[in-house]
Amino acid sequence: MSLPRFMHFDVCSVTFDNSASLIILPFHHKWNHHGKIILENNLQRTVNREVLGTAPYSAGILVDGRKIRTETSADQHRQSRYHVAVIFLGENDDQEALAYAIRMAKSMRIQLSVIRLFPSEVSEENMDAVLDREILRETKILSWKQSNIVYEKRLLVMAERLL
Repeated sequence: MSLPRFMHFDVCSVTFDNSASLIILPFHHKWNHHGKIILENNLQRTVNREVLGTAPYSAGILVDGRKIRTETSADQHRQSRYHVAVIFLGENDDQEALAYAIRMAKSMRIQLSVIRLFPSEVSEENMDAVLDREILRETKILSWKQSNIVYEKRLLVMAERLL
């Protein structure tokens, strides 16, 4: 067991030692069956923030939406859909996030929205830009074939505000 202030180092080390390319962290809220927050774990929130800020790999926080819904029947639960969104700015991390999301969208229970944000001024061409175009082209084609995938492109007029 780690001291709380060093937990994120241990999480990153164990993940790196095991050659994991993705780690999914638990959300810091717990809900009761009525959808009301019954526990807020500030230690977990701090660890999550530190891992997300320092991890040399992809990290995400899993929020189980079933826990925050009010009571539903088992039949409604089986029919429920999960909404996943990828905000695509470009380069390796976004390519990886989109690849994971596309894999999830193989299930028709997943509604995937891919939003490509791009600046009004075009930067120099590099390998990442070529890879970005290729994965986005494949995503557009998938969105034509699968009704559960939506692709949209948005122009950023003031891109420097995003950074």
